[in-house]
Amino acid sequence: MLCPRYNWYEYAADNVKTYAPNSGGVYILTYREQDKHIAFYVGKATDLEKQLLGHLSPTESDPCVKAYLNKHGGYFSFIEIDSEEERNKIEQEQIFRLDPRCNV
Repeated sequence: MLCPRYNWYEYAADNVKTYAPNSGGVYILTYREQDKHIAFYVGKATDLEKQLLGHLSPTESDPCVKAYLNKHGGYFSFIEIDSEEERNKIEQEQIFRLDPRCNV
C-alpha cells in the first residue's frame, strides 16, 4: 500500500507542467486497479518536471515504463528532496517497499 500523504495526479504533460517542480526529488508512477494505486516505477531526479516529461516522450528508453503507460495510462506523485544522498536513500526505500515491476 502506498503512503497516504502522496497527492496523485493523472500522468499527462499538462499535469506534470502544473504540479511537478523543477527541483530534485523522488517520484512514483502508478496505475489504478479498482480503487488502489499500483506502483510500476520509482525514480529520482534533479529536475522532477523534466524527468517526468521525459517518460511521456516518444523517445522513452525504458520499454517497461513505456508498456505500462501505453496499456494503463498512469498517475504520478513525488516528494521534493534537495540532497542527492537523501534522494538515493528514499528511492531505494520506496523500491524495496513497493517492489515496482519496472525497477529491476
